[in-house]
Amino acid sequence: MGRLFQWLRDLVKAIIDFLKGLFGDGTCAIAWRPNALAPVFYAHRDHGTADGAPGDVRVFFPSLDGSPDSGEILRDCGRYPLIVFAHGHCQTDTDHYLKWFEVPAVLARAGYVVAVPRLPQISGGTSPLEADGDLALLRDLVSWLRSAWSERAQLAPAPATGLAGHSFGAGLAGRLAGEGNLRAFASLSGSVARVTRDGIDVPKLFVWGSNEFIPPGVALTEGEWAAVTPPKHRVVVDDLAHWDYLPAGRTSCETDRGPCGPARVAAWDLLGMFFANYLPPPAVPSLPGQIPESLLPPLPLTLTVEQQSFAGGWLSGFPSLADEADACHVSLSWQTPQGTGGATQP
Repeated sequence: MGRLFQWLRDLVKAIIDFLKGLFGDGTCAIAWRPNALAPVFYAHRDHGTADGAPGDVRVFFPSLDGSPDSGEILRDCGRYPLIVFAHGHCQTDTDHYLKWFEVPAVLARAGYVVAVPRLPQISGGTSPLEADGDLALLRDLVSWLRSAWSERAQLAPAPATGLAGHSFGAGLAGRLAGEGNLRAFASLSGSVARVTRDGIDVPKLFVWGSNEFIPPGVALTEGEWAAVTPPKHRVVVDDLAHWDYLPAGRTSCETDRGPCGPARVAAWDLLGMFFANYLPPPAVPSLPGQIPESLLPPLPLTLTVEQQSFAGGWLSGFPSLADEADACHVSLSWQTPQGTGGATQP
């Protein structure tokens, strides 16, 4: 009987320790848990094969420090879902994966660990349908982050994983999404083939520009969109150019810019709302109930004075669209278990 009691005590302790790690144990340095409606700052670290990683990768994470290069990860505030972001093809860029900074930083501020790896085959122009080496790299990266990364204890357990990508990278991330064990997938002007789309059975977000017709799968026809299984969200930005998600001049592959300057920030905000709805940090289980089906940020936010000190400029994309209404137009549509709908902004 004594051994049974000891076993039960050990079991209860293990459950309590797990829940403390998942939700925070009361020693969090702030009075809330980082999320898409109440952010913190961010920091990042670079890793490579010398650290045991399968390749070069920059990892972003929530932080209270104001120095991204040296800030520490925010601990004891619950565990953070993992998002892997796959860059696209720009052969003339050196270290193109490092060009993608703002998108992972925004997600890290919202309570996620975000890994942005170097993808050699995608960088060289290999089709995402044929980039098997990079697919294996993504697979190995997720495994390394969850089993060997120095801050792995801060990660929410699988399947609390999201995948996102741009252009060819979205097509590659979509292939990994088809293998399962994740919660959500997002494509930014992604080259996501029909065979890849058909294999993804988690919630999906597709964003593209109205003039993007790069095959396969960037701008979906109505028939192609109808074939995408729900839950699904579609965002079409008038005249959004392929590289508008990055600041002007960031990549050598940029040939033109769309007329709507705030579109890139609005796209970042929508990405954050999408993951907040379908991959919320475990410490904020009520978050999905605060995100509209449209994914439009629920503004204005109600923040404490301390929260406001971290949230300067947060979720500014759609208010900025309204300021440039002549040049900016966004169409949103969705199909979820709650229903089907659409909206336009501004």
